Order: sequence, then structure tokens, then C-alpha cells
Amino acid sequence: MPPSRHLQQLANGASNGTVSGERTTGGYDLFDFVPTDYPDFTLPGDYEGTSGGAVWRIYLKLEGDSRKTAAVRLWGMPFYQTKKGRGGHALTCHGMGGVYGSLLNAILAQWPEEAAS
Repeated sequence: MPPSRHLQQLANGASNGTVSGERTTGGYDLFDFVPTDYPDFTLPGDYEGTSGGAVWRIYLKLEGDSRKTAAVRLWGMPFYQTKKGRGGHALTCHGMGGVYGSLLNAILAQWPEEAAS
């Protein structure tokens, strides 16, 4: 199931962003995640080394005037960055179908002895 274009995510534990460029390639669902910069938070100038990190979907519930975390789900795994205008980046990510399906199956096939234990 691909993420909604209007979905706001938390990337690398720090920032919201937008999801775009949804596609399927080689049996893997992919999407682009563009982190949002805020005045009180500066995004990194480079995401090198974050491959295998995570894009999380955070479900919130309102309790009066406050928000509480209701659930957290792994939504994708970034593996490639592309420079965007004005110094920003788009992170190409494996989507949930790949993370919980094709990608997991490929990992288990590569290391079957680990899967058996």
C-alpha cells in the first residue's frame, strides 16, 4: 500500500516532509520523501550514511488540547538521495510493500540460516 501524497512523516526522528514520486520498480514499491525545513530546525546538508534508516508514520490522538502518540509504524527505508533546488534533498525510499514483503524475502533468501534460528 503506497503512502498518501498528503502524508506527513517523521524522517530520521526530526522532521516532517512530503511523499511524492510513488512507483514500482523490479517488484519494489518506492517513493520519494522530501523533508520539510523549519525556522527552529535546520535539515542536514547531506543525508549520506542514512541508508537503512527509517521513515515512520506516527498516529496521533487528541486528548483535550494535547496530542498523544497512538501508534508508530515503519513506513519506509531511505536508500538514495537526490539534490533538489535551494539545497534540499529528496530521499528515495523502499515502501511498506518492499520492507514487509519483497525486501524481507530477499534478506531471508540471502541468509536462510539466520531465518531458521
